[in-house]
Amino acid sequence: MGENFTELDGLVIREVKVGEKDKLITLLTAEEGLITISGKGLTSIKNKYAASAQLFTYSTFQLKKRGVAHHTVVYSTEEPLKVVADESNGRHAPGSVSFVPPVVGLIMAGEIIKTIAKGEA
Repeated sequence: MGENFTELDGLVIREVKVGEKDKLITLLTAEEGLITISGKGLTSIKNKYAASAQLFTYSTFQLKKRGVAHHTVVYSTEEPLKVVADESNGRHAPGSVSFVPPVVGLIMAGEIIKTIAKGEA
């Protein structure tokens, strides 16, 4: 295998269709932990690799290195609240709050603008 390629064994734990024939798949690997990769044409019935990239399949993946040095990650160090649900008195476990995704998007956009303003992009 050439120096532009690497080989990883992993379990597909998530798949998201992108466009008409492509997928983003998240792999659980021993070497790299969780990684998300792009698979071109993986939803096409003619693709010979489609079966090895389906949900909950364990396969060996040949990945092409793209030279991406790092990704900026926005996260919180705050401990999650303990879920307390009591169905007998009508208290349910908390669900998703509708304002959270847009707020996180604004936080991410702010980090990107700061990076561009510093000239690091």
